[in-house]
Amino acid sequence: MEITEELIERVEKALGFTLYDDQINYLMDTGELSGARRSGRTTAYCISLILTDGEALDLAHPETFSDRVNGERPIGYARRVFIKKFLEIRTKLKDAGIKVRAVKNFDPKHHVGGYTL
Repeated sequence: MEITEELIERVEKALGFTLYDDQINYLMDTGELSGARRSGRTTAYCISLILTDGEALDLAHPETFSDRVNGERPIGYARRVFIKKFLEIRTKLKDAGIKVRAVKNFDPKHHVGGYTL
């Protein structure tokens, strides 16, 4: 899916906050994300992944698609931190009527919080 300014506005409305300029530039393929902590890198990465066409993402193995921490994809980070952020954003975008990427292997025992698949 092409990410346009109109889509960015819909995403911001669905999430309830304004994205940073660096995040918008990254999503529209006109810039890079900062590697700094608390820069919105994971949020922008999740949005990009959720809006990208492709095979269904396997929620049983989020380490295969999570963002990188210090150049690696640690399993603990992927399964405890990243997946929660990913599902939260995906649910908000889907509930707002935005086309989202398919997922598979959702396990309510591990993924709680009222997520919409």
